[in-house]
Amino acid sequence: MAEFEYLAKDGPSRQVQGIIEAASEAEAIDRISQKGYLPVRVWPKAAVSRARAAGGPIQDAPAKSRFRNSRSHRDKFVIAFSRHLSAFLKNQIPVLKALEIIREQTEDHAFRIILEDLHRDLKQGRTLSGAIEKHPEYFSDVFVAMIRSGENGSVLQDTLLILSEYLKKHERMRATVRQALVYPMFLMGAGALTVLFILTFVVPKLTRLFESIGQQLPWPTRVVISAGTIMQIGWPIVLILGAGLIYWLPRNLHRRMGDENWDAMRLKIPVAGQLMFKSEFARFCRALHMSMTNGVPFLQGLDVAIPIVNLANVRNALLESAARVRTGAFFGQSLRNHDVFPTLVTDMIAVGEESGNLQEMLAEVAQVYEEEVDDHIRIFTSLLEPIMIVVIGGIVGFIVMAMLLPIFEMDVIR
Repeated sequence: MAEFEYLAKDGPSRQVQGIIEAASEAEAIDRISQKGYLPVRVWPKAAVSRARAAGGPIQDAPAKSRFRNSRSHRDKFVIAFSRHLSAFLKNQIPVLKALEIIREQTEDHAFRIILEDLHRDLKQGRTLSGAIEKHPEYFSDVFVAMIRSGENGSVLQDTLLILSEYLKKHERMRATVRQALVYPMFLMGAGALTVLFILTFVVPKLTRLFESIGQQLPWPTRVVISAGTIMQIGWPIVLILGAGLIYWLPRNLHRRMGDENWDAMRLKIPVAGQLMFKSEFARFCRALHMSMTNGVPFLQGLDVAIPIVNLANVRNALLESAARVRTGAFFGQSLRNHDVFPTLVTDMIAVGEESGNLQEMLAEVAQVYEEEVDDHIRIFTSLLEPIMIVVIGGIVGFIVMAMLLPIFEMDVIR
């Protein structure tokens, strides 16, 4: 249990401050609300103590950041917005009033403007999903779809809580991957610059030496000389064309194949395909489990959880299965009609339905897949560094070998 300091409202004008113990900030907000107060701000006590010791202001988040326009920076405000709005709705605070309070406490100028726009749209009769849909730079398509499902099923506060947990976990995973990729990306950049330097400045000098000798060159040497000639003539053009091809080719294939066929092809990629499926299905099971835990009926929980799935073929299979459930079929049996779902998963869900422990089984599936995804990412990132070293070393070694071969052949001839 951690300690949180809070500032809350008791009635229209009186403010109260205090300290409360809770496992998380969300639980602290719930406990403050149970006292009859309206939470305005909640800080971890440790962060407050550090700020006071340094003589600085107490803040929920830094007001300025070098990365204020990054997706990670924006997601922090969306997570806080979702969690606080869910707590306000749970305590029967009108959404317009809740938006006013959140806007007053938001220190980021750009996000405050968006909250003002949301408040204005809601006053004009627009739904929350319709209002946030106008701001895709902060609210993704998945976020909008889940909010719309929550509104239609009258479970908006639970949907917001699920979204905040989903975004928080997704951000933690992205941060872990980013940190693990820093050194391998540095190695790749240094290796690319080394190869570029060799091909552009070293190889042309050796090429003139070989031309003066006039002997037949081995094929590795001819390959390296050709690459050096191309890079010397227009290496910026080569880099631009290569980057453009990497950017354009997947998007063009995606457009031609359509979402469902494209995602089906991605799932067939060895290792990576299974990783993508497990990550998506774990999020679905976790969201459905949280919905049912919060008292949301199963069918409404499906409407909330399915939009969180990004893979089109998996999402469509879940939608078809949900449609069968509405006609009286069992969910686990419906999933068996689609090859995209492993037999083990469909059997576990079917057993959960038959035993009346579907919530626990969904949590079990989610936990197993989340642990497997974390393990795979950890293994991949740990292997990436030596792989990069071997690849870059192999390329540089091939270039060096190719340029030394003619010299060795000269010694043999003599």
